[in-house]
Amino acid sequence: KLWANYSMGTREQLLPALREGGLDFVIAVIVEDDTTGDLVQLPLFEDRNCLVVRSGHPLLGSASLEMPDLLAHPWFVMTESVALERALRARARAQGLWAIRSTVHSDSSQLLKSAVLASDGVGLTRYDVSRTDIRSGLLCELRLDHDVEAQGKHTMGLIYRRQAELSAASQQLIAEIKAECKRAV
Repeated sequence: KLWANYSMGTREQLLPALREGGLDFVIAVIVEDDTTGDLVQLPLFEDRNCLVVRSGHPLLGSASLEMPDLLAHPWFVMTESVALERALRARARAQGLWAIRSTVHSDSSQLLKSAVLASDGVGLTRYDVSRTDIRSGLLCELRLDHDVEAQGKHTMGLIYRRQAELSAASQQLIAEIKAECKRAV
């Protein structure tokens, strides 16, 4: 028998458990800095942040997306997409705009999706999290100009302890994940 357990969370939430041996590996944003020397980080795919709304959202009828339009709707922000939120807030301030109706931050992609589908809210999330719903038409992506989109590009990767010996089952699962990432892109 093979048992597999998984945990969901942000990189910051999962890395302590990885380092303590509670997790064999993590799929998260790759960050190369002086705190990652004990980890092996293998790139899986390039990802980006994006804005999503429900099908039929009022912003979809706009010829061009302007900051006042975005600010008129509540924002639901995935913790991992804070860089996009900061870029949008900076753009709003540069235009002399300050007020955002309301903002909800969450680590849950399901909460964000539910909130966006049930409202006129705008979701700030990772494209990979919403890709299937965008392709099916359940969610629609609002495209931004290149400068703002560049704020949220990152590499998703497989992370494990440098000194760890991965079990045969973990190695097989990793091989399946890599193959799926190649197919999905």
